[in-house]
Amino acid sequence: MGIPYWLIPWPGAGFILYVDRLHAEAAREQCAAYEREQSGPVPPPEPTPSGAQSSISLLVYALLLSAMYVFTTTRLLRIGRSSEAAIRDGELWRVVTGLTLHADWPHMAGNMVGGILLAMLLFRFTGYGAGWLLILLTGALGNLLNALLHAGTGHSSIGASTAVFGTLGLVVGLRLSCQLRQRAGAGSLRSWIPLLGGIAMLGLLGAGGARTDVTAHLLGFAVGVLAGGTLGALRLDETLARLPPWRFWLPALTLVAAAWAAAWLRGGSV
Repeated sequence: MGIPYWLIPWPGAGFILYVDRLHAEAAREQCAAYEREQSGPVPPPEPTPSGAQSSISLLVYALLLSAMYVFTTTRLLRIGRSSEAAIRDGELWRVVTGLTLHADWPHMAGNMVGGILLAMLLFRFTGYGAGWLLILLTGALGNLLNALLHAGTGHSSIGASTAVFGTLGLVVGLRLSCQLRQRAGAGSLRSWIPLLGGIAMLGLLGAGGARTDVTAHLLGFAVGVLAGGTLGALRLDETLARLPPWRFWLPALTLVAAAWAAAWLRGGSV
């Protein structure tokens, strides 16, 4: 506030704050505002995932995207891309397989780096096991909604960016619910800063480029915010973080493998 002040040690009271009489009322108001902000419920400490296991899971993610890009063929693109016509025709595995395919290495590298950074933030709330399953399900649901939105247009897409922006949405939703709990309601503008920041990042990173699927990014983000907000409001993120990670990452890997097995066996219609 730019007010000159003095802190005087005082036995049994910590410190006494002195200011000039001209600034006394402003200082009292500021201290009272601080007390009001700190009077809400104290949030529980955010879980920190196991460093080694979490890092291994991030490495697996990076290797999976890299390997899929290196070994991608015309056939894999045909049977695995997220095609609205094929999805509406019953080939639902495409909402998952489409997340693992990329058109070029900058596309793949961007989703790899962005996914890793955002996943690390998400893991602080849910742990790495539940985090990966949430990322996968959010991206898949975003792709499904995107296909339904583009019904009859011949729209198709590939890339993990729907899941990446879904991860951003999950972090925003969880942080937003935490802010609202701490401040006991939606009256404070500060409570909505996570959502405003997430929307700014979505606009900055997810709305540019000639081949950018803006609706996929937007839907992934929206699904993530709703899912994260719901988990945070119900305090389910704390429960997920305490459960063994293998209960979540194993189903996530199984879902990816099963989706590709279905794509390979069925051959794809588009």
